[in-house]
Amino acid sequence: MLTTLQKQKFDNYFRHLDRDGDGVIEWEDFEAVVENIRTARGWEAQDERHRRLVEAQRYYWQKLSEIVDTDGDGKISPAEFQAFHESIGREIDAQGKPPAWAVALVHAYHRVLDANGNGTIGVNEYAVYLKALGATTEPAEAFGRLDLDRDGKIDIDEMEELYTQYVISNNPSDPGNYLSTGSID
Repeated sequence: MLTTLQKQKFDNYFRHLDRDGDGVIEWEDFEAVVENIRTARGWEAQDERHRRLVEAQRYYWQKLSEIVDTDGDGKISPAEFQAFHESIGREIDAQGKPPAWAVALVHAYHRVLDANGNGTIGVNEYAVYLKALGATTEPAEAFGRLDLDRDGKIDIDEMEELYTQYVISNNPSDPGNYLSTGSID
């Protein structure tokens, strides 16, 4: 059973992903986020980085649809989105870590957000992601919460830890709660 805080942060992320504001998430919403990032980065549509971003988003969409779109309508409701995260949380509780497919997704997102290819995500790279989602959180403030070792970057180990916190934490002071949108509400 999801806690109030978990519902709040998952609903917040849902609202940001629902780019057309129709109350459901569809593949087109994911495409809109991809396009926002591509445009912000100045990538051509055929750029390899853009292709990897599309692949990462498509993988996320496929897992989301596979796990919770039980009626197969290609639309994810807020309740289905919460159920998706609840199912990941159950797997984390059972295994002590996210399922392998979720870790693969985290790695794919990390690679895509790492625009300069140095193996880490910096505040400016995270800022582009927040802007693509339409988040209004101050990027430097949000990034400051996420940079667990305070070295000015988020490496893959930090990203995995943040993701796990995002899914299972019920403590509002845990930095991972802020991963997806920079805020909880």
